[in-house]
Amino acid sequence: MGRHTFEKVLTFPEWSYGDKPVIVLSSSLQALPTSAPQTASLSKEAPRALIERLVSEGLHRFYVDGGTTIQRFLDAGQIDELTITVIPVVLGTGIPLFGPVEKDVALELMSSQSFPCGFIQSRYRVLESWIGR
Repeated sequence: MGRHTFEKVLTFPEWSYGDKPVIVLSSSLQALPTSAPQTASLSKEAPRALIERLVSEGLHRFYVDGGTTIQRFLDAGQIDELTITVIPVVLGTGIPLFGPVEKDVALELMSSQSFPCGFIQSRYRVLESWIGR
């Protein structure tokens, strides 16, 4: 996840990731805060290099979070599936879901689910022509 997302998650009352390893991608942080859980680590690696390293360590499925971080992984062709949750609030201002990406990314809807609270969650497959570019 990106640094901004990580800093936001640290403000939550409870660490949501349990014992799963969390890699914080940042070019500006020199170290994680002391409040960070032991399962968190810091990396400055580019998306493709990070994925290659993690695969060499035996990992094969990754969750990428944070707008700029997702954008960088999309640009590197390292995302094959997106889950987007729509929350029924119209924002006057806010952070865009995605910033600019090099090219349009073609998606195919895999599933969509609505929840009693009003959330709608959709899963999309990134079409093969975009993966690993």
